[in-house]
Amino acid sequence: MMHCKAAQRELLSLLRGELSEGRRRRLTAHLSTCRPCGIVQREFQAIWETGGALEFPTPPPEIRKSIQDAATAAVREARWKKRHFLRVPALALLLGLAATLLSAGIFSLRADLSMIPPLNLTIVGALWTTLYTFVFFLWLGEPSDQGPLPRQFSQISLAALGLFGVLSLLYPLDQSVHFCRYSSLTQPVFERLSIGGAFFVLGMVYAFIPMTLATYLSCGQTQRPLWKGALAGGLFVLLLLPGLYLKCAPFTFGILLGWSAGSLVGSVAGGSFGLWLRYQLQARTGG
Repeated sequence: MMHCKAAQRELLSLLRGELSEGRRRRLTAHLSTCRPCGIVQREFQAIWETGGALEFPTPPPEIRKSIQDAATAAVREARWKKRHFLRVPALALLLGLAATLLSAGIFSLRADLSMIPPLNLTIVGALWTTLYTFVFFLWLGEPSDQGPLPRQFSQISLAALGLFGVLSLLYPLDQSVHFCRYSSLTQPVFERLSIGGAFFVLGMVYAFIPMTLATYLSCGQTQRPLWKGALAGGLFVLLLLPGLYLKCAPFTFGILLGWSAGSLVGSVAGGSFGLWLRYQLQARTGG
């Protein structure tokens, strides 16, 4: 015995002639005994016959061609996105691994990694790879509904990291702290600070300079530059943290804390200042 809901779901298939002989006989038997379903069936039949009698104008050839071109482009884009969806994470992971190995190699030139337990090194490497992969994924991925912000942030953080690496190789921060604590020009200020405070101040400077340059040079026009610069600075300091741990592992926890806090303040301030400066210059020049 067929129920009304099942019968009404098959009415359109009956009109199209898509039902098997057995299903058609069961549906016809139900319609002959069920008055509500018979009414629905007659309404379906009337709509079906009215729609079939309508004549639709044939579109001009140029419109047909534009529709076909749009459909072909949509199919190609869908296929490309399917391949792109699988390709981007793999490429981001490869780039993340390469960046981690490069960063570890650079740090091994300036820091004694033999003092760090192997398990800690493994954890730092995994964290660094994850962070790099995430940033490269943002850089390689499609622009989101929020616009090109994720790609901009990833470009800024990678550019700032490169500038930070150059600055750190030319002027290592621990040597700069030692210089400032004993130089006649800066000694009066730095002798009032603890060693953690000295690393905080110089860590802030070392993050502020590359972040300011990266945000100023890497971005086009942008609205609300202060909070966007702060977000870019936060992404940049995440990439710094594993390296700061490797550099500060032989030192005290106070040095690590001071350097990390200073890097966070300098990154956020540098990102906001760089984008604000770029925004002000564009507003004055109209570009």
